Amino acid sequence: MSIAYLNGEFLPREKACVPVMDRGFLFGDGVYEVIPVYGGRLFRLDQHLQRLASSLDAIRLGNPLDNTGWHNLLEQLVEHNGGGDLSVYLQVTRGAAPTRDHAFPTGVQPTVFMMSSPLSAGRDIDSGTSATSRPSPCCPTCCCASRPSMPRPPRPSS
Repeated sequence: MSIAYLNGEFLPREKACVPVMDRGFLFGDGVYEVIPVYGGRLFRLDQHLQRLASSLDAIRLGNPLDNTGWHNLLEQLVEHNGGGDLSVYLQVTRGAAPTRDHAFPTGVQPTVFMMSSPLSAGRDIDSGTSATSRPSPCCPTCCCASRPSMPRPPRPSS
C-alpha cells in the first residue's frame, strides 16, 4: 500500500481526496515537482526545492513550507513508503476557494499533496538512450513546472 501526504496527514493514497473546488482541479492553478529517490535518499533535494520555490513565485503563490519543513515531510514520505528507489511527486495548488472565480482568492490555504511510486530502471539503463531538448511550444520561457502540464494543441487556421 502506498502512503500519500495531503494537507497535514499521511494516509493511504487511495484515501486521499481533493475537494472539487480546489483551484488545481478547476483551473490547473498550481505547480508540481518530481524528485527521484535512490537507496532511500532524495536526489538533489535542495535543487528541486529551489525550482519549486521559483515555480511558486512564478504563479504568485506563497510557499507553504520552508526548506526544513519540506525536507522533513519528504523524508517522512520516503520512510512511510519503505525507502529504496522511488519517484516522489508533489503538487501545491492555490487551494479550495468557496466559489469558482478567476480572481485569486484571499484567505485560502494552499493544497499540498505528495505521493511516491516505485522507480523503475527503464529498459535503456544498460544501453542508454538519446534525447533532444527544445523549447516547449506552450511555455516558451519554461520558467516553472506549472499545472496543467499537458501541451495545448495548435489552433486551427481559419
